Amino acid sequence: MKKLTLLVTCLFFANFAKSAILRCNNNPTVLGTYLTAQAAHDAAIAGDTIHLEPTNFGSYGNLSITKKIVLISTGNFLNQNPGIQANNSSGYCDRIDIISGGENSVISAKLNGRIFVEVSNVFISNTYCQDVQLGYNSGAQINNVIISKCFLHGNGVGMSSLCSDIIISNNYLNGIYIANPNSSATITYNVIENPGFTAISNSIISNNIFYSANPYVFPNSIVIE
Repeated sequence: MKKLTLLVTCLFFANFAKSAILRCNNNPTVLGTYLTAQAAHDAAIAGDTIHLEPTNFGSYGNLSITKKIVLISTGNFLNQNPGIQANNSSGYCDRIDIISGGENSVISAKLNGRIFVEVSNVFISNTYCQDVQLGYNSGAQINNVIISKCFLHGNGVGMSSLCSDIIISNNYLNGIYIANPNSSATITYNVIENPGFTAISNSIISNNIFYSANPYVFPNSIVIE
């Protein structure tokens, strides 16, 4: 499974080899940058990378992704190793919607809110946010999404529509909920804590730590302890 994840990750990034980098910084004294994530996105060409730089001036706002981009921020937990970061502030958005045209995008960022994925072929890694919702608003069929090395402290991962070929690996999650009984996922090496509503159908579930007093339901799934 690790080899498969690495291969798919390489394929995601192979298409971005010649991309430009757009800087997002809402400090008014910093020139040549964009004040919001949406402004940077709208100026980008498909395949470009957007950096959310450290900010003491608040969020970079909501972002609707309608083209293939890479979004990278400075992350979270930056004060845990003093002296490592030149700037301990985070660059972050409030909410991200990945909609038509945003296929093959890569997200590695911090958010106050949620990521709504309404298209296939999306890679979300090293992201801190409330949760990731697949097909929540559109009901579209979602395929080929990787969620890896993320800290999802709200509702974890939710699949509201028909989803397949979903890889959820090496995350901290506050639950997984598959609303469509025909959806499926490969769920490995996660810590899943206190969900209260976890129901995982038609999936491969391997080497996870489930921490909750509530029962778990795994209909038609292969569970490997």
